[in-house]
Amino acid sequence: DHSRRFCPSAVLYQVPLQQASHTSRMLSDLCENALAMFQIGQASCQHGDSLRWGEIDYFLQIRQLNHDIIGNLREEIQDIYEKDERILDTELVVVTLMLGIGFGFSVEGTFPQSDDGCKPWCELVDFVRNLYAVAAALSLACPFLSMLGFLECRRRLNVFMRIFNQFVYRILRKQNIEANMLATDPRKMVETASQNAQGLTERLEFWRRFRFTPGRMMTLTKQLTQALPEKYKNLRRAVCCSRRKGTSVATVASPTITGCSRQGVFHVPEPFFNVAEDYHNWNDAWVVRWKRGSRALMFAGVFFNVLCAGILLGLYFSNAYPDQWTWLIYSGIIFVSIFLALLLLMVGFRLGPRNGHWATEDMPSWATAQLLADVRAS
Repeated sequence: DHSRRFCPSAVLYQVPLQQASHTSRMLSDLCENALAMFQIGQASCQHGDSLRWGEIDYFLQIRQLNHDIIGNLREEIQDIYEKDERILDTELVVVTLMLGIGFGFSVEGTFPQSDDGCKPWCELVDFVRNLYAVAAALSLACPFLSMLGFLECRRRLNVFMRIFNQFVYRILRKQNIEANMLATDPRKMVETASQNAQGLTERLEFWRRFRFTPGRMMTLTKQLTQALPEKYKNLRRAVCCSRRKGTSVATVASPTITGCSRQGVFHVPEPFFNVAEDYHNWNDAWVVRWKRGSRALMFAGVFFNVLCAGILLGLYFSNAYPDQWTWLIYSGIIFVSIFLALLLLMVGFRLGPRNGHWATEDMPSWATAQLLADVRAS
């Protein structure tokens, strides 16, 4: 058969063809491996970028959370201060009105003239005139002293708020300077975000399934170092993403020393959480006594103003209408009202809700004994 005859030239042509085919397959495999390695490197770079952006996002969220905490505590102190300031303003308005009434008695009040026909009552009339002079003076002096006391209370509260605002200003200024520096230095931003996130994610339950702790990582590294040949000891650094290159396992910080101590300036100082308690302590130490004294003077000014009006018009009516009971009716009603007012104030302080004996049946359900004790102490 002619087709089955041996042809040496055909054999000579088949050998280079087989070599070329083998070489092309090797080149193709090499290209595919190179492309696969390129894809692995690209995925590694993308994974590193994803880690960096995730840490930066986590860092920014923590920074925003710290700003929110500072803002909430600042608003809390500001609300308490505004409430106390409104109370002081209301009391200052009352004291100012009483001071105007006292000035009115001093300037426009008609002091009764001496009555020559009061032979049996002259000594009593003189005593009442002296009592009127004392009441008129106290009706002007008590509101004046009370007004000065309330102004001093406001000044002392303003001193605390100035100190507090300076404290908050320094915290925010330090954080803003650091944030501006990080915004102008992206590399520093990445390093700070990495330090801020390092160790914190290890506390998460779901993250532990995908992340080695430092102890487990060191144990695994020792086992791999003993098992692998010398040329494969740095395999982890060769194939890992750029985010993890050059990071020694021994330099990984333990979660016990990470967290707030590694967050730099972007964390809320521990004393900042006690600002409300510090405000109440400041109020108890510097304001409460002045406020109580000013309120006592304010109530005294109210009573002396009413007493001055009763005495002044009583003397005027007794001088203008000596044969009538007009002065007795007017002054009697004023004195009885003053007595009833004093009685009602004592009963209110004795049986009111500010007393040590609290009406448990009228209290809200959330008003516990400890809460009521704190209210009594404040």
